Amino acid sequence: MMQYYKLTLTTLSPVHIGSGDTYTRLDYAYDSEHEKVYIMDPYKLFCGLQKHKCLERLQKSLDKDTDITMTKYLKDCGISPLEYRDWAAYSYDISNIDMNSKRITPKNQI
Repeated sequence: MMQYYKLTLTTLSPVHIGSGDTYTRLDYAYDSEHEKVYIMDPYKLFCGLQKHKCLERLQKSLDKDTDITMTKYLKDCGISPLEYRDWAAYSYDISNIDMNSKRITPKNQI
């Protein structure tokens, strides 16, 4: 007979449990002022771009510029982070990441 135990674990360091998802340059927007990355909710992004009459322009921009990012596109449409952050499914605070490093490591890592 198999035995079951109820356990409580205390971690000694932060634990990251990821989904394994990968993101393209069009799936997120980076707010450099607040050091946040917003992972966009596709439906909210669609509605927001439609409201700003930028949805059709997105396809034209993608046809012209294969390196376009969502961050650049939203800026070109005049949409501020204060507005597009509401279109995100979730966000990451990256204030502790050294963005000038070739490897992304926390600024306070020893």
